[in-house]
Amino acid sequence: MNQLQTLRQAKILIVDDESMNLAVLEDLLETNGYINASCEIDPIRAIELYKQENFDLVLLDLNMPGKTGFEVMEAFSAHGLPVPPPILVLTASVDNTIRIKALTSGA
Repeated sequence: MNQLQTLRQAKILIVDDESMNLAVLEDLLETNGYINASCEIDPIRAIELYKQENFDLVLLDLNMPGKTGFEVMEAFSAHGLPVPPPILVLTASVDNTIRIKALTSGA
């Protein structure tokens, strides 16, 4: 198995409260050969899923009802994985303070 095949088997968690965003991201990943994407619309269920699985990457919306992406990252950190997966935050915000907060929160 080559590096690209290995990369495409990465376990990816996508968390967004907009089902259309989930569908677009999942389709984009599948179109590019990624076969292990899990989508979750509920941030609270996403935290539980994160605790059960060993994800290689998390795509995380910041603005969600129930829990914000920041609160989700805090819960992920509290889980205490020795090597947490990278988190790529998804936001329409162009506010630099949001960007800095995301980076200092674990993204």
